[in-house]
Amino acid sequence: MKNKTLIIIGAGMSVNLGMPTTQDINRAIDLLLDVDNKKAPTTIDMRLTKIADEIHRLKFTKEARKDFITTLSILLDGDGAKDIKTSYDTKRKALDDYKKLFKRHISGVKIPSLEHHLEYLHQTYDLLSLKSIIYSLKQTAGSDSEVDIVDILTTIQHAIAGNVSIPTKEIFPDEAKATKNIYYCDRKRLVGALNIYKLLVYKLFKHSLRNIKTSDIGKYEKFYHEIAEQFSGVGKLINPKTAVQRQEYLSSIAYITYNWDPIAPFLTMKVNQKINRSLSSSSKKGVCRKIYIDFGVPFAGIKLSGDHVGMAVYSFSEDAAFHINEFTRNSYAAGSKGDKKSKLLVKLMKLFVPHGLFNVRVCPRCQNGFLIIPENIGKIDFKQIANLFTPDPIPSQDDLKFISGGTYNHVLSNYKKGLPDELTCPSCEHPVYFDNSFMEIQSILKQDKPASINKIHFDYGDFFSQADHIISIGYSFPKDDIVNSVFLKTMKIRMDEKGTDCKLTYIGSPTTKYGTEPWYKLKDVRKLAVKLADDKTLQTIEMILKLFKEDNVRLSFKGFPGIADSVKMKDILNWEK
Repeated sequence: MKNKTLIIIGAGMSVNLGMPTTQDINRAIDLLLDVDNKKAPTTIDMRLTKIADEIHRLKFTKEARKDFITTLSILLDGDGAKDIKTSYDTKRKALDDYKKLFKRHISGVKIPSLEHHLEYLHQTYDLLSLKSIIYSLKQTAGSDSEVDIVDILTTIQHAIAGNVSIPTKEIFPDEAKATKNIYYCDRKRLVGALNIYKLLVYKLFKHSLRNIKTSDIGKYEKFYHEIAEQFSGVGKLINPKTAVQRQEYLSSIAYITYNWDPIAPFLTMKVNQKINRSLSSSSKKGVCRKIYIDFGVPFAGIKLSGDHVGMAVYSFSEDAAFHINEFTRNSYAAGSKGDKKSKLLVKLMKLFVPHGLFNVRVCPRCQNGFLIIPENIGKIDFKQIANLFTPDPIPSQDDLKFISGGTYNHVLSNYKKGLPDELTCPSCEHPVYFDNSFMEIQSILKQDKPASINKIHFDYGDFFSQADHIISIGYSFPKDDIVNSVFLKTMKIRMDEKGTDCKLTYIGSPTTKYGTEPWYKLKDVRKLAVKLADDKTLQTIEMILKLFKEDNVRLSFKGFPGIADSVKMKDILNWEK
């Protein structure tokens, strides 16, 4: 069996592009919900200014600020209100202004349908419940530092699973006496609390993508391109007789991202298109090789523009690769002197998304997941990824302007219906909305998760158990994803003891306080981290040592793309101790 390498892509890998980190997002949510100012609520505009002051990667345009003010007001935030009546008055005004904006950009919109859609959104996206839960749990803990958003969201998930209501504090100061200062969050409100968290993160990323720095994007494309072209094994896929074997059509290198943003999928699929064009032009009379991404489950796809609008397209999977390669093998075995029926051989690289993606939804009827994708990934500019976020319950002015141009007619028709986040399931044609997005808070294997989505976890768990080398880029090993995962620990137990001596290459955030060399031993970093009182690095080391032997770990503090500028790709992928 070939050695296998698993590359973990964390939020830190995209920091150099100006994208927010997990810590940035969590702090932004706290500030957006005004959790720290329950007794003296501040306006939404003041909160946005504070976010921009505290988090330099989150700078909002005028349109982005309007989007958050409108969204929060429609969802009963109150914009500084101290009672529920004022909150509803603020909502009424926001609704009136937003309907005018929508009508100005989308001609022919069905206003009654739009009004009905907007009127009840606060029940699906329960901002008040999330705000109340966060405030109450932090007060119970006694200190803001003792509980973070991950702990809070985990508590909500466990409460939903156990069908337990959470009695929280009333969030409007003037309502506390009438309600005895208790705000009950039942299962419906708890689900709504998770939904509003996802929606706010969705909007934070959408606006970040529209302002993303593209000066270094070429270095990211080069990274994925070099791995796929030179190390995936596609160049060695030349023998039709053996191409049906799993170790031949499946690359020994795979990616996993716990991020919701579609940056890694977009870049890997884009470079694959370039490689495939090059392979096609060089194939001549021999076999024609292609490389594709496999998400661990064959997602259907919705093309938002072009010739494939209205029809289902599908991502590649192992069964498709096997059947294509088998057909080609049989074509060559037939011994025809003329043209072969098939010369195509397919290579797959796994890209696991156990937490989901912003542009993946799961149909509530048939339980199949599907991707929201542009017509041709290879031809769109990197910043245009943000346009995949236009199916939004409350589209921003930028969304309205783009959709009114007619590029995404499929989305435009739903905007005109007054249901801007509606899409049609490509498998069963059932309407699917934003709250059906596949965006898991944690990697907990839930029994109520669709079987098609659970398959990603098991496929990833199998690859993880066989990996000889794990490369972590911008990922700090939080306890919930891998370290304390009983599922992954169980998958790691194998009769052949494969992977028990797995190596780790850890590429952390760029810093010079540990020196300027590309690689360091763990014991040396730990010694200096103690001296520097670097608690964050010490915590990461503690998590790492729960999974790897000390001598099997090397660390770099060049960051990305710094490490790619410092050493060759083969030195990153192939670490020989």
